[in-house]
Amino acid sequence: MRPVLQTEPPATLVIPTEPLWFADAQTREAGVVDMPQPARQLAD
Repeated sequence: MRPVLQTEPPATLVIPTEPLWFADAQTREAGVVDMPQPARQLAD
């Protein structure tokens, strides 16, 4: 089993920073991904 990160609304890019950032080329939106746990807890 492997976790999958999905954003709402869907993003075309998720930037692996702490905290995670998303960008959507179609809507020209970007921002911080709101997650219940730190991104460093996600497995590669």
